[in-house]
Amino acid sequence: LAGLVGPLPKVQTHQHYGQMLLPWVIALFLVAAAQWLWFRRGVQRYPATRGGIATVAPVLLAAASIVVGLGTLILVVVIGDTGARAVWGSLLG
Repeated sequence: LAGLVGPLPKVQTHQHYGQMLLPWVIALFLVAAAQWLWFRRGVQRYPATRGGIATVAPVLLAAASIVVGLGTLILVVVIGDTGARAVWGSLLG
């Protein structure tokens, strides 16, 4: 987009948000991999006991997946919105 329309402030904002997405996607991948590992190996290694790691780990992984998933989703929506406004802003008013 910046190559087509030049370094306009709205395009630079869109580009800035786009660069912010990479850490969120990496975090989303890491949380998903941790969940996969837990349910693949952790459940077998740590049987369900009262108050142990078998109780805490799934809750923490679920909370982390919700936070990272929502953060990624919100950032993707903001990136799309700023990109659309940079391209179509003058036509939409």
